[in-house]
Amino acid sequence: MHLHRLSLVWSKALPFLTLILTLSTHARAVSTEKVLYTFTGGNDGGLPVAGLIFDASGNLYGTTGGGGSPTCEGGNGCGTVFELTAKTGGGWTEKVLYTFTGGSDGWAPEIALIFDSNGNLYGTALAGGNNVACTLGCGTVFELRPNGDGTWTETTIHSFAGGRGGQSPNAPLIFDQSGNLYGTTYYGGGASCNVGCGTVFELTPNAGRWTHTVLHRFTGNDGANPRGGVILDKAGDLYGTTEGGGGNGCSGHGCGTVFRLRRSTLRWKESVLYRFSGDSDGAFPEAGLVQDMAGNLYGTTDQGGDMRCSVFGGAGCGTVFKMHSSNGKWKQSVLHSFAGGKDGTNPLGGVIFYNASLFGMTNVGGGNGCNGGNGCGTVFELKHSKACWREKILHRFTGGKDGSHPVWGSPVFDAAGNLYGTTSNGGPDDQGTVFEATP
Repeated sequence: MHLHRLSLVWSKALPFLTLILTLSTHARAVSTEKVLYTFTGGNDGGLPVAGLIFDASGNLYGTTGGGGSPTCEGGNGCGTVFELTAKTGGGWTEKVLYTFTGGSDGWAPEIALIFDSNGNLYGTALAGGNNVACTLGCGTVFELRPNGDGTWTETTIHSFAGGRGGQSPNAPLIFDQSGNLYGTTYYGGGASCNVGCGTVFELTPNAGRWTHTVLHRFTGNDGANPRGGVILDKAGDLYGTTEGGGGNGCSGHGCGTVFRLRRSTLRWKESVLYRFSGDSDGAFPEAGLVQDMAGNLYGTTDQGGDMRCSVFGGAGCGTVFKMHSSNGKWKQSVLHSFAGGKDGTNPLGGVIFYNASLFGMTNVGGGNGCNGGNGCGTVFELKHSKACWREKILHRFTGGKDGSHPVWGSPVFDAAGNLYGTTSNGGPDDQGTVFEATP
């Protein structure tokens, strides 16, 4: 199984986390990045590795994997949910909405949040919960409800039980039109892959409670360990990626897959749409997918692509890819292969569409400090022009005040076209930042 290299790029990672067409590149980055907030690792939280979301008023919401209560293993904190509010006259104020305790409420919320139609927040915590089948807890799904006085109440709506029920949810959730939640777990589901190859699950609300149903249990051959969430298309099909499995490459564990789950009369049926080879097509898709109006799918791989790139042992520096369906068959194409250096390396997060361009971040690369000069990560744009996609680097992180190492988050845009995201490290306390950049 592919292991993350976060020990190299995330110096203060939580102790239990051991998980993980060549086109012309613009040489000059557009230096428009500014830091909105720098975490201290104390009560305000630390080590944000997920993306952000906006509410209707323009406030930002996110999670930190550490900080807050110091009671969790290693003393790094159990994580927080926070809000950033723009101040009149400039600047932003951070407010912690909830501090996890590491008990039945969970700990290490490392994914982006979502809102329901009533303004309640939902997310997952990687560990904790009230089930002792897992040493550190099997993880939770939680809800945060605003109380009307500026405070929020947290409720655990599901504690994972490990085994066939899944464990370690570490991907964003989505709602369908009926108010059901869908997500993935990295482990659990069966006896394969030692502690299970992961699951896709559904949570259905019923009279104030939520019913948990496993829609699919991965076996390894059909994929293993989904790190990204799933998306729904207009027909109600679910699409996602698995970080590993799907074949014999990548040390025999498989290099990851793109999959579809289609609802049948009695159950959901999984189809593997693509199996990565670990070569020029990419390897280890860590994030979920996005879909355009034509039904094409887009995503990233952590490795593969340009195999001359040797930042981490010559396994390639990652790709941005497209999945296109023609006559019922899916084909994969690489839109961009990262070359390391100033170009960027290893996109762990996904991409999003904005003004017909794709935007994303790389965990390493950029050529400014960090990891022996390999760089502290980048923000990039891929713009479609004359039948090809051209990359433009918007910002190269330096590892100083501006932050370093964006991890699993995708950027988000405001109404004015400004881009927002998080870095897992950087700042005076090396506990991460929230930043804004203007393309």
